[in-house]
Amino acid sequence: MSQTTSTTPIIFHSAFIATTAFCFICTVVISVGNFVVLFSIYKDPVKNLRNPSSILFTNLVFSDFLTGSLLAPLFSLDSLMDVYGKDSVIIDAIMFILGSLLLFVSNLTITAVSFDRLIAVAKPLYYKSIVTTRKIKIVIALIWILSLFICLLPVFQVPRWLFLLIYSHSHVSVPLVSLTTVYVTIFRKLRKHRKLLQNNSNINDANKENKDNKMSRRMQRDQHLTITIVLVMIFFCTASLPFVVCVHLTTVIDNCPDCFSENTTRTITSVFYFSGRCIILNAALDPFLLILRMSKVRQAVVATFGVRRLVRPRSRITRVAPALSTIYEPDLQLTIH
Repeated sequence: MSQTTSTTPIIFHSAFIATTAFCFICTVVISVGNFVVLFSIYKDPVKNLRNPSSILFTNLVFSDFLTGSLLAPLFSLDSLMDVYGKDSVIIDAIMFILGSLLLFVSNLTITAVSFDRLIAVAKPLYYKSIVTTRKIKIVIALIWILSLFICLLPVFQVPRWLFLLIYSHSHVSVPLVSLTTVYVTIFRKLRKHRKLLQNNSNINDANKENKDNKMSRRMQRDQHLTITIVLVMIFFCTASLPFVVCVHLTTVIDNCPDCFSENTTRTITSVFYFSGRCIILNAALDPFLLILRMSKVRQAVVATFGVRRLVRPRSRITRVAPALSTIYEPDLQLTIH
């Protein structure tokens, strides 16, 4: 919410209009996109989305859905009120708490998924014993509790500028440093496994060939999923980066009002206003990324929303005796559904 005082620069009116349009569009896209994925995971028609990794992704989609159904409408309402010069302390407080909570949940969930992939690649034989459904549920509960505590830091008299720095850097600087290290480790492990697989490919053994094929498929799956997580993190950091830059610039403006011209100050403040809402952009991109990159999610969406009717399913008899089913295909279509 904009505030016009003697110490706070006035935001360009066009920034209010642009932000209102952006937030309204994001409200629809985020809500619909994440609802489709969330409902498909809930129905799970293919019965392959109940493993620990899928539960973590479900938590990410759920937080994004709340962002679209709760936070984005508040952003839209707040920006629309700013267009007409209105103000509401209650909406400001709700936006501040809810926005901090949901974005911290998304951030920590991405971190948890990254470490889950690290364990899967580094300790594949012990993965199922280390990462269990019960442990993942505990991790998710801790993520929400920790996020709630962080977003309530201003209640404990933490200065606003300090909270904004913690808030902004936890969305860009910390993930870029810590998660980049995790991803580098993952890809090094995958490259090491690939070399080991190539060295063992010269040995002619039927059992070993089957094991190598399974290992090769698992490596490809892990690499594909890791790249998906990297893209999610890049979207998250990219959406938050303008806000981080503006936080530092506005801190300079507060400490040195004469360092910039009036027009430059208004421009920076207007960009800061818009970038504070732009952080929800990643929630609009995540569901489409998951559908495109994760075959299990894509299969669930296709099966849940009836697209599977466009594809003729293979019958049991076709799988057991393809030659017989070819001969009597007209009869089988009448009797098998």
